[in-house]
Amino acid sequence: MNAIIVEGRSVSKPPYFDGTNLTEWREPMKTFIQSVNFEVWLVIENGPKLPKKLINGEEVLKSVDEFNDEDMKNMELEAKAKTILYCALNPNDLGRISSCHTAKEMWEELDRRVTTSDANSTPPVTTSDANSTPPVSQQTPTSDLYNAPNPEFLEETSANHIHFVKELLKMLDDKDIELLDMNGNTAFFIAAAAGNIEIVDLMLKINPILPIIRGTEGYTPIQYAALQGRYKMTWHLYDKTINRFENKDWNSLFFACIYTGIYDLAFKMARDKKELSFARDVNKETALHLLAQDQMPLDSSCHYPEHDHNHIMTNPGLKNHMVFQFVKFLWTTILDRHYSSKELNEIINEPSQLIFDAAEVGNFCIFNVVHQIGHIKDIIATYVDDKGNTLLHLAAKLAPRGQLELVSGAAFQMCLELLWFENVKKIMLPAQIKLKNSERLTAQELFSNEHAKLREDAESWMKKTAESCMLISTVIATGVFAAAVTLPGGTDDTGKPN
Repeated sequence: MNAIIVEGRSVSKPPYFDGTNLTEWREPMKTFIQSVNFEVWLVIENGPKLPKKLINGEEVLKSVDEFNDEDMKNMELEAKAKTILYCALNPNDLGRISSCHTAKEMWEELDRRVTTSDANSTPPVTTSDANSTPPVSQQTPTSDLYNAPNPEFLEETSANHIHFVKELLKMLDDKDIELLDMNGNTAFFIAAAAGNIEIVDLMLKINPILPIIRGTEGYTPIQYAALQGRYKMTWHLYDKTINRFENKDWNSLFFACIYTGIYDLAFKMARDKKELSFARDVNKETALHLLAQDQMPLDSSCHYPEHDHNHIMTNPGLKNHMVFQFVKFLWTTILDRHYSSKELNEIINEPSQLIFDAAEVGNFCIFNVVHQIGHIKDIIATYVDDKGNTLLHLAAKLAPRGQLELVSGAAFQMCLELLWFENVKKIMLPAQIKLKNSERLTAQELFSNEHAKLREDAESWMKKTAESCMLISTVIATGVFAAAVTLPGGTDDTGKPN
């Protein structure tokens, strides 16, 4: 009687794969997984649904604290699938698939590798052998606390269970802590992404080179922490990491900080390494281009990540001043290079015209900095886009919804739009104010068309507000009149004053 049948006598144990019985093992194993949970089998067959989010148009993995209920369920199914496979495999084949990232890859890699190496496989395990040498999942040597077959350490690290992690760290040496999980990440990488500084510092005491060990998609821990918006963690790891940075690492962290609103660190990086002012991200955009496209007006409210907002400068004026200085530094650094007109034109107009981007979304910070510095503002003011729109045409367009909702009430929104249009109008040359675009509209005509609905809403809002005020005024007046004609203390039953 072979090992499959022996193991298969228990409904709680998966069929055991000894390394030679793939053909006989595959179908019973599939049936066993489906009996546990059919969705788990679908994860193995189709692959996991990894929780992701969009950052600047690119998909990146969510951190654990960003998971919703659906994300949790998907990751539980993936974990169950891996666990079942771990429990069913002999130690040799378990090692062969340890580099796989998902249960689907484990299943496919096991099939491929075992099929091509059947001739060289070790003899089948007998019943007595199977009972005397349990599967890896049932063994608990110290080093396995961190290896892929026993991922407790990584799970506790990602869950921020500090006391449990402290106990596990006592059992590990500096090499154990460098081991990777199925996704190629160290526990340090996961702790950095989760923003747990206490766990990170405990690991650094054991192994100080952990900040430079790369994980998912080749990111260093600080880069991935920045992409997750971990403000405190990113600052915490900065000095511990930059001494080993390559040029691409500087660029990656710099833009990650801008994507997620860690502007003060991005500013420091630009001062430390001025070349970053000219760097371009994967979309060929500079830092100024990205800041110009920020729909939040930077001189009225600074965009910082929500995760650690209590630990950032609490004075809005300081925030605003810092961002303004950051933009000013980038712009002056570019101008100080004494580029020719053609070179400067390429920097500020490729892949998009940053001043146009700022005008379109109402970004006062970028617009004001460019306006204040040098004679070049007169050149920029003459630019038109491929549709014949001047800067004033772009300012005439209705602001994005998120921009309008920064103030409440249609009337106040209309005031803000008028103010922005008039401010841009001040820097335009007189001849350009009346220029028509390809649709034969002046900027003023475009403003009227774009804001027709908002103007109606503003009028309606003002009318309703006035009616409400009138109603309240009437009620107050009625109450005052009644109080004025009523004798203090009231009257008795005969009508005489008390």
